[in-house]
Amino acid sequence: MDVLLLNSSSFTPVQYVKEGICQGRASPAIWPPTTLATIGAICKRIEGVNVRLVDANALKLTKPGLLSVYKNFEPDIVFLNTTTPTFPSDLKSAELAKQVNPSVTTIMIGTHVSATAEDVVSTPYVDIVIRNEPELIALNLMTAMVNNNKPVSYT
Repeated sequence: MDVLLLNSSSFTPVQYVKEGICQGRASPAIWPPTTLATIGAICKRIEGVNVRLVDANALKLTKPGLLSVYKNFEPDIVFLNTTTPTFPSDLKSAELAKQVNPSVTTIMIGTHVSATAEDVVSTPYVDIVIRNEPELIALNLMTAMVNNNKPVSYT
């Protein structure tokens, strides 16, 4: 199972910090996506899981650049880090993943989606929202998915 951990781009010249309650315009430097990196380290412990972390924000990836990442890696699952100011572009990143592979599972994390989970999963581009602290929930969720169990609710 191939898992892409994506700190998505805003698709504008503006870069954002997307770590927990620390969210907003980055200045003078951006922060690394440590939550996604932690999820990646945890998921690597699961047999059969191949993980790739892409900081599209730091790389200033455009939509064609992100499409190239999706096409070259061909993930089964995409985790997306979100914030309130970047949610429209984060949702666009999920939409692009579904455009490349309609069966990809998209999972969003972050404070914005924790507060608006029902609205977010009602879109056609987001399959799962992890509310609150995502690291251990991601481990339980990924373990279930690797074992072909249907995820329902994990805390």
